[in-house]
Amino acid sequence: MNEEALEKLRQLDWKEISANLLLAASTFAVRYGWHLQSALPNGQSLRGVVQETISDIWESPERLNPDVPLPVQLAGIVRSKLYNLAKSPDDDVVRTGDLPVLDTASATKSPLEETARLFNRAMELLAESPRVKGNDDRELVVMAMAEGALAVRDIAETTGLSEARIYQVTREIRAFYPTIGEQLRREEC
Repeated sequence: MNEEALEKLRQLDWKEISANLLLAASTFAVRYGWHLQSALPNGQSLRGVVQETISDIWESPERLNPDVPLPVQLAGIVRSKLYNLAKSPDDDVVRTGDLPVLDTASATKSPLEETARLFNRAMELLAESPRVKGNDDRELVVMAMAEGALAVRDIAETTGLSEARIYQVTREIRAFYPTIGEQLRREEC
């Protein structure tokens, strides 16, 4: 094992990283009809996928690319794991689309509705951010994401920006996530 890589991992704020990664995982999970409390195929959960991802990095820190920010790499691994789970057969799992319709008069918001509400609020906060306002490319990307374009190809189609530019802009926007997450936490309290 690479001791230098392990030492770099030890110095990071894993509480913040795991919280942001769980937020990213819940955003990716919506694509497959899942939410934070969903039972995923093969007995997995979103929290479990995040923990497994972090564990994988600790087991093989040499896998990390020093030129790519760690949160970006972790989010990519989570996205890949969720995609693979979505493609795996598991007849015991009820996906959100298969759930019976509830009487909304007697039921509180479902976790999926709550996830969508938080996502929409996060997009509003991003759009209102002074670090986004006034920057045409950032504004375009945030608007596209708010409309449901989360894949680079979809954002490119919606905005007309090149995929290379979208990768750059989304990296810039990700730097604002901790601030937006803190604003959401304050609003929820």
